[in-house]
Amino acid sequence: MFPIIISADDLTDEAIELEIKIDPLIVQPFTMSITQLSTEILQKIYEYATIKDVIHLSQTSKKNHNAYLGRQLPILKKALYNSPYSPYPELLKLVVSGEPDNIRKPLSTELRSGIALDRVLRSRHLPPLTIPLIQKMAQYAKIADRWTEIYPRLCWRYNSSSRRVLHAHEAERLRKAIYQLWTYSNLFHTHSFSQYAPDPPKLGPHHRDDLRFRLARTWTTIDIVRQSEFVDKIRQLLAIDIYPSNSMVQFQYSQTLSPKTLAKIAWGDDQEHMYLLQALLKFSPADILHLYLDTSTKAERAEFLIEKGRWFLMTPSSWDDAVERMARDERSAWGQPHPEFLSASVTSYTTQLKDRKAEFGITDVEGCERGWSWSADASATGEYVDEWLRPRFGRRVWSGEDEDGSESEDDGSDEDEEA
Repeated sequence: MFPIIISADDLTDEAIELEIKIDPLIVQPFTMSITQLSTEILQKIYEYATIKDVIHLSQTSKKNHNAYLGRQLPILKKALYNSPYSPYPELLKLVVSGEPDNIRKPLSTELRSGIALDRVLRSRHLPPLTIPLIQKMAQYAKIADRWTEIYPRLCWRYNSSSRRVLHAHEAERLRKAIYQLWTYSNLFHTHSFSQYAPDPPKLGPHHRDDLRFRLARTWTTIDIVRQSEFVDKIRQLLAIDIYPSNSMVQFQYSQTLSPKTLAKIAWGDDQEHMYLLQALLKFSPADILHLYLDTSTKAERAEFLIEKGRWFLMTPSSWDDAVERMARDERSAWGQPHPEFLSASVTSYTTQLKDRKAEFGITDVEGCERGWSWSADASATGEYVDEWLRPRFGRRVWSGEDEDGSESEDDGSDEDEEA
């Protein structure tokens, strides 16, 4: 007999003792290994797992692996949507931009880049999913998901008391910005395109068909604001933690270092370092993540830079110029305030002791209760739109944010489009 003491404060102040007779031969503890489940139940469990969990579960036993192989494509489809990898249209464009060029005809770099851009712009909806496509999407998405864990350290670098985990809608904004920036990098920060167009794009009617402008026009201005905020944090990460300048190292150590010691740590004077940063911004999010997490010495980071080739250091990043010039020239109404692009207003990081955030940026900003009509200014084809056909950009409208702070979405957009 097993005495069980039950506290019954709502009935009496004293404990009540009950004696329950249990036959240990009749009642046995219920335990069952997952390997004893039927194949159908195992496959049902897979449908509720993320891609990471699917891979781990399939490696636990031969039976679990066979159950996974039996319905591999449907399981991976479900796992893709169970994983925090959205928005999927932007992720698909990133995958398409990274596909190798299989054209064997002798075409110019401009024609090849134009064909690659057209292929990306046509990828608006998910095609029939295949296992190789899902695997490629997962590879890119894992990098972006890792950035959602690191970004709070960069966003609240100085105000660490306010640091927090990103909300779900903020993490999705960040992933979208990463997918779009990475797509631009895959198309225009390559060796061949940098040789073809080493200088940033120019404004004017003769340059409206520049391929970089065509891609930037497919993004809403709020998308560009969020990309700019992420680029600003990346520039800060490179300038302070990975490739610091001489003045930054002196500022961090709060003492005068010898030239020999400085040469072992720092990466040049301010003017020289500024040109270096412009080239380093061509790094993909995967490259920067590797440098931040897997390298710690100047020799390791210099070796990684040398492997990129001489062309990498000789050509600057063109994203800031292309996007800012396009947005300010084609989308800013005369005499009206224009959106804030944090990456375009670079300050000295040795004296900046506060975290900069943009309205309608990646993280929520208090007091941002009204929006702009920037959410409806993208051209799906990427073609230039004459001024008399454009919406009245720069006019204040109610934002598409709900009362709980999350944003309503429509066709992959983060804000409701203006009626």
